[in-house]
Amino acid sequence: MGIPGTGIYYASHTGRHSGFHSAHQETLLGPQEQAGQDRKAERVLIFVVLAAIVMVALALVLSAAP
Repeated sequence: MGIPGTGIYYASHTGRHSGFHSAHQETLLGPQEQAGQDRKAERVLIFVVLAAIVMVALALVLSAAP
């Protein structure tokens, strides 16, 4: 049930499958898998920071243009 076009909705959580027993359980990664995921996260973070620096530099260059 929701308001069309707004993304606002209501979902009832009553019933048999609404408690801990239906919650998502995460699986732990081994040391090698965790290291791989850490490296991937570092690459993504570096990309985001570099993209932000490029956007700021571009904004500065464009704002200084006559």
